Amino acid sequence: MKTAAFRFAILLAGLLAAGAASAQRMDRDKRWDFTLQMHNIEGKTHNFDGGSSARTDNTLGFGFGFAYNLSNHLTLGMDFSWASIDYNATVVPQAGSGQTAFTTRGSTDQSSYMFNATWHFLSGPFTPYVAGGIGGTYVDTNIQTGPAVPVCWYYPWYGYYCGTAVPTASNNYFSYSGGAGVRWDFSPGVFMRAGGTRMWVDASGYSGNSGTTTWRLDLGFRN
Repeated sequence: MKTAAFRFAILLAGLLAAGAASAQRMDRDKRWDFTLQMHNIEGKTHNFDGGSSARTDNTLGFGFGFAYNLSNHLTLGMDFSWASIDYNATVVPQAGSGQTAFTTRGSTDQSSYMFNATWHFLSGPFTPYVAGGIGGTYVDTNIQTGPAVPVCWYYPWYGYYCGTAVPTASNNYFSYSGGAGVRWDFSPGVFMRAGGTRMWVDASGYSGNSGTTTWRLDLGFRN
C-alpha cells in the first residue's frame, strides 16, 4: 500500500513538473478540462413515508469529469461519481400489523451523472466559482427482492461463466445540484479545485428531501 502511494506521489510530482515546464498559455478560454475527483459525502437522516428512517455515515466517494471552457468565465461539462454509503435504519411495520419496529444496518451503492455549467468570477488563474447541474442518480439498496437466479456472463480472455445473482431493489432518479468553490490554475496544464456541492435526488417515498452536501477536491488537467 505504501509503495503504491509512493508511486502515485512520484507520478503526480512528474505531472506537476511537466505542467509547470509547459509553454502553453495560462488562460482557460477554448480549452478542455479533465478532472479526477475525491468526494466527502456528509451523513444525514432520511425520513420515509410510513415512518421509517435511515441515518447515513460520512462517506468517501470518487468521480471524474470533463468540460469545455467556452471562455475564461463559462464552462460546460459532465461529471460522473460513485460511492457505497453505509447506514443505520429504523424499520417501522405496517400500522395494525401488531409487529414492532426494529433497527438494521446496510449499505447502498449510488452513482450519478451530472451535466453542469460553471461560472468563474475572475478570468485569472485563481478564481471563485458557482456551478449548477442536472442529471440522474442510480441507487441500488442491496435489499434482496427475490431468490437467487442463474445467470451467465462472457468474460474477455476467459469465455462464458455461469453462476447465480441475487435481485435487489434499485432505481434511477432525476437529480440536480448547486455548488460553489475556488479554482487555482497553478500551471499551464494543471489546476486544482475545491468546493462544496448540494445535490437533491427526486426519489419517491421521501417525506422530505433537503439534499445531501458533498465536499470535493479535484485535480485537473487542461489541454
